[in-house]
Amino acid sequence: MVCDYARAKRPKVPFPYFAEVFTGLEYATAALMMAEGMVDAGLEMVRNIRRRYDGERRNAWNEAECGNHYARAMASWSPIVILSGFDYDGAGRRLTVRPRYQAADFRSFWSTASGWGTFAHRQSQDTTKLSLTIDHGSLRVASVELDHAGKPARVVSALLNGAKIGFPSDLGLKADDRLEITARLLS
Repeated sequence: MVCDYARAKRPKVPFPYFAEVFTGLEYATAALMMAEGMVDAGLEMVRNIRRRYDGERRNAWNEAECGNHYARAMASWSPIVILSGFDYDGAGRRLTVRPRYQAADFRSFWSTASGWGTFAHRQSQDTTKLSLTIDHGSLRVASVELDHAGKPARVVSALLNGAKIGFPSDLGLKADDRLEITARLLS
């Protein structure tokens, strides 16, 4: 809530928007917490927001702040980006995948300006595997950075639609393509 007068008497003309709940600010704070390693606390904050907008207490499809369908609530997308660890530099065609949540076996939606799809990030004792599927659009990839248990890993093999490819190389992935990368700890 923007302003709480606690036990004091509310002024005749209260602070503007004093009774509003700005979920956009809460989501941004939760995402920052997650980015700084406070994943559990950030997830708790998101759960608390969603609990308020559960369809019983408030509309689950309209996190009102400063009016209905206000854009700031779209900050709800940022925890997904932070937790997935999916970072794409379009100009450099660099893909970095470092999930901050359940990194040993993580699956997520990804999106860029040119396309979207899903990815799976799995870690075993000595390898990390990334499987990336393009569902719509395209994705240019010249390099991929992965970690293994928080340490830099080196790409040792790559498959495109099941066929072995040399990597790194400048790939133009399109809808229905599947890129599979295996990486091992740098020694």
